[in-house]
Amino acid sequence: MSKRPLVTTLASVGLALVIAGNSISIAFADGGQGTDGCGCHVVRTDTLAGGLAVRYIVDKNGVEHRVATLTENYGQGHRLYFWVIQNDAELQSLQNGLKSSSGKAADLSVSLASGRIGFKGGGWIYYTSTTIQIFIPHNDAVTWETGFGFVALVCALVAIIPAGQWAGGVCAFMAGLSALVINHYDSMGAPGFYINATKKPFRVWLSP
Repeated sequence: MSKRPLVTTLASVGLALVIAGNSISIAFADGGQGTDGCGCHVVRTDTLAGGLAVRYIVDKNGVEHRVATLTENYGQGHRLYFWVIQNDAELQSLQNGLKSSSGKAADLSVSLASGRIGFKGGGWIYYTSTTIQIFIPHNDAVTWETGFGFVALVCALVAIIPAGQWAGGVCAFMAGLSALVINHYDSMGAPGFYINATKKPFRVWLSP
């Protein structure tokens, strides 16, 4: 089977990004203000040892999901690390992996990127009062591509951070991304990719 020509792929990715951008204009015409826009919301939070928290998120279909989070100071802002948890065994595995790390944000970031924690998946949301950067690792990108409501869970997390008051447009952008775009940027990364946003001017873009 012949590979898709590069120029065709780039054109398709560009068109998909334009469509994603238009979804922001339609859903957030006031310049990016709004809530998560995904129909998800956190209904309960359990705090565990070491600063780890398990957030129970109910989606628009009434299905409950568990997302483990860990927030740390990082640079001029904060990082909210997140892991989608399928069962108690995964949660225990994550807790054991985090215990074996130094607990420092920089080391935790490296451990996540290299998979040394021993837990597949897991990304982070870095935020200040004017910027957001979301790291989507390869395993989560694959989950996103296959249609699982991963983006909705991330948007529910974006909505609870201080920047959530203006970050609704970020979620509208994410919701508009196609599997082609996700795969393209994931394969350009290490792997994985970033979703970047600024408040003024309101802007959202992808980077490998």
